[in-house]
Amino acid sequence: MASPFSGLVLATSAALTSPTLHAAFIAGTVPVEDALLRFVTAVVITTVAITLVQWLFHGTSPRSDALGTTEDGGTPGVAPGTGTSSG
Repeated sequence: MASPFSGLVLATSAALTSPTLHAAFIAGTVPVEDALLRFVTAVVITTVAITLVQWLFHGTSPRSDALGTTEDGGTPGVAPGTGTSSG
């Protein structure tokens, strides 16, 4: 699970709520409480979204057998150091 205090989550949440944060802290046209509530809501939604994406793509990394190599980095069926078939 993604940490709600990770840089990615906080930066994404700040980017999503930047107009509201600007309106609250710079322009003063939105109450600070509303801006902070929107930011906290964005942190929760972003944490769930990033966790979901990590979960969906967790098993998609290339495996050594899919690349045609063995656990020791050699090619299947080839004797190590010879470049010829072992069987």
